[in-house]
Amino acid sequence: MGTIMHTVLQYLSKGFDWITTGPVQLILTLVILAFVSLLVFAARVLPYKKYPKNLKIILPSEIIRMIKGFFITLVVLVLLYIATGLAVSLTTYINKMNRLQELQTVYKNINQDYLLADVSVEKIEQNSTATVLTLAISYYAYGDRKTPAYTEQIILKGDTVYFDCTQYNFAYSLIETGQSQNLALPYRVFSNTIPASDGLTLNPCNKDGVPYIFQRTKNNIFGIQEEDYNKRVIELVGIMNSPEKSQKEGILRSSSGSALSFKAQKKITYRIYASQSGGLTLSKKADWF
Repeated sequence: MGTIMHTVLQYLSKGFDWITTGPVQLILTLVILAFVSLLVFAARVLPYKKYPKNLKIILPSEIIRMIKGFFITLVVLVLLYIATGLAVSLTTYINKMNRLQELQTVYKNINQDYLLADVSVEKIEQNSTATVLTLAISYYAYGDRKTPAYTEQIILKGDTVYFDCTQYNFAYSLIETGQSQNLALPYRVFSNTIPASDGLTLNPCNKDGVPYIFQRTKNNIFGIQEEDYNKRVIELVGIMNSPEKSQKEGILRSSSGSALSFKAQKKITYRIYASQSGGLTLSKKADWF
């Protein structure tokens, strides 16, 4: 019901805004009001044409009534315009505050320590010019350390692997309300023979562009409904990945400046973790874990 009312108010507000955009629109509105007043006047007076004596008595009062009705309608329109503008402003403000609160709750849900991905060296091949690695990078959803949400294969020249990440600093954003201010996500991999500028772009996101680690189910979401969370997390990721939107929202985007790295070895799996401080850490996966 509130959404329908807001839509109606928006249309009324647009109509009133059109009336006040210039003198032509305003004059046209006044002419329409005058024409409607004349029609009402004619409807009341015409039945007395057969009785001239009665018409002479009624005509002056009906003219005054018509003029009065015209100005009353004009005043009502002005008051309605003001009331509609206030109502639209109020509902818009409430919607903005609800949106901000939901984004803040989403941020609190995703701003945690968690396992991002496992990195395994599947092959190490040596050719005449370089070492060639085949890596399997498995991304995890939040709360699941055993079953990857998605695994991608990367073929990379070199024997030392580096992971670069994008850091998102929320210090200047209204979305951030606590002590922690950063989020970090890996976005490319390079090596000792392939520079960062030529690194391979990673794909740690689902079809909606949301990182797998930001996915949540109703069992591990707090403070917000699952449907609202899914809608707002898509919006938040869109803001984070847009230079224009992130600047407008007060989110600073930067490269980590210190990439994670490891010397390639077969049969060893490395785990990438994200921390609340906004950085990534790398450790070997234990055989029992």
